[in-house]
Amino acid sequence: MDPIHGYIGLDQLYWDIIDTEQFQRLRYLKQLGCVNYVFPTAVHNRFEHCIGTCHLARKQMKQLDKKQHTQLEISEQDIYNVSIAGLCHDLGHGPFSHVFDNHFLRTVNPNLEWTHEWASTNLFRHLVDKSQSDTDERHPIDLHADDVNLICDLIEGEKRGRSERLWMFEIINNKRNSIDVDKFDYILRDTRMMALSLGEYDYKILMKDARVINDQIVYPAKHSFEVMKLFQCRYDLYKQIYNHLTVHSIEIILCDVLKAAHKVLCDFEQAIYDPEQYTYLTDNIIFDIQMSKDPRLAPAQELIKKLKRRDFYPYIGEVVFGQDTKQLGGTIKGKELMKRITEKDIVQFASQDSYGLELLEEDLALRKYSLNFAQGDKSPLDCVQFYKSPNFEEAGYIDSKQVSLITPSVFQEHVMRLFVKDARKVGMAEQAFTRFAREVLGIEDIKRRKEQSGMKMSQQVVNVV
Repeated sequence: MDPIHGYIGLDQLYWDIIDTEQFQRLRYLKQLGCVNYVFPTAVHNRFEHCIGTCHLARKQMKQLDKKQHTQLEISEQDIYNVSIAGLCHDLGHGPFSHVFDNHFLRTVNPNLEWTHEWASTNLFRHLVDKSQSDTDERHPIDLHADDVNLICDLIEGEKRGRSERLWMFEIINNKRNSIDVDKFDYILRDTRMMALSLGEYDYKILMKDARVINDQIVYPAKHSFEVMKLFQCRYDLYKQIYNHLTVHSIEIILCDVLKAAHKVLCDFEQAIYDPEQYTYLTDNIIFDIQMSKDPRLAPAQELIKKLKRRDFYPYIGEVVFGQDTKQLGGTIKGKELMKRITEKDIVQFASQDSYGLELLEEDLALRKYSLNFAQGDKSPLDCVQFYKSPNFEEAGYIDSKQVSLITPSVFQEHVMRLFVKDARKVGMAEQAFTRFAREVLGIEDIKRRKEQSGMKMSQQVVNVV
């Protein structure tokens, strides 16, 4: 019984996968990482999200089969393969999900090419092999090697030389226009579980009227505004929830906890390639660190105490810029600027205070992120094709002005936020960031919260919770 989709029926093949250590691990990975520290009801897990995604994938496949059975020749095994990809698409997330995947691992090794999608396929192959070779398993997972390979490709969204039936790659991890059942489930689930009143869209009508034309999943032109609403809702979640100011401060502390535990509690860089080890890496790592008697974990334990006291890293300020940003001496692409700037660049603008304190690179934490409609600086309508009924043979793009004259003119923004880890250095960090913004970016005034200077974050966020 799912609070989002109601009763979900699952037959034996799905249960053979669900009843494995690798899948049950998802019960201990929160869907939204540490967002529940700010929004207390955001405690749903990737376990139920993956089952929901599986359910929607199966539903979408059956809907397409019902409409276009003769054209598409969808088999029962096709339905299994796509829905199992939905079931297992998030197996590979690490502790606190994107904190581990996108931030911590990149500080350990900036050149790391590992992704959570690849880790999902690694764990999926492992659980299939284990079920087929381990005599203790109740039900060996009945999948042919070709089906396993296809499921892995669907999870990663990689066609790997395939030239037909490419529409199947647009159901779980749609790299063409980002409309997929994974998104349908998490947007609805996250907003419902947090009782948010963000803009809503009707995913059911998109699924009901979807068709395959020219090997792509397309939608009726009358639903073009519903597509815009989907991406607007996604943007709202990223803007207000996933990238919430206090959430970022907590994520930085968690990164520092994991860095302090690296190669003491676990060699994370090695464990991410070992499915046996990785199976036991979950959000519960916080408790493992707290329970340890190893004195080398004392710094990590102190950081966890800060976290529980809500003694978060103070926020200094942020700058927001678009695609083309005017720097002193010229113009630079916003995306390139995001890659280039580090904490070291800001420290260079710091001055020693009257008490002899010095602002160091390790005192600062710069959080950089981009917000868009899932297509970089493009409108989502530039990437989605529509058909006009009753013509079910041709599909094409729609000019956004045909949908509404009230649409954004800019579809991407870049944000650079600065936090300081030593509360004594708030003033120094603020001065350095202000000078940096003015002298490097040409921005005269940064967005800041001056009232937080020298105060615990916990005193400022009580009204959020």
